Amino acid sequence: IMYTAMCDNCGGLHQEDIAAGWSDEDYALECAIDGGWHEEDGKIYCPECHSFNDSNDELIIDKSRTKKLQVHTYSLDLED
Repeated sequence: IMYTAMCDNCGGLHQEDIAAGWSDEDYALECAIDGGWHEEDGKIYCPECHSFNDSNDELIIDKSRTKKLQVHTYSLDLED
């Protein structure tokens, strides 16, 4: 099983130059956050979908990037 973060707003997947999936769920989330993603209230947002209000540091979600339906199916066969 491989893990990656998926933006709860646009459905985009976190990827880095060296990896697109990690074997540990917590580490995948940590890598996304280190890459500029933001986690709040059990949801995670990519850098393109979130910003913060300068006056009160309130999270702002870019609703113009919201996807109406998010379906992602991945299969990875790791036969020896």
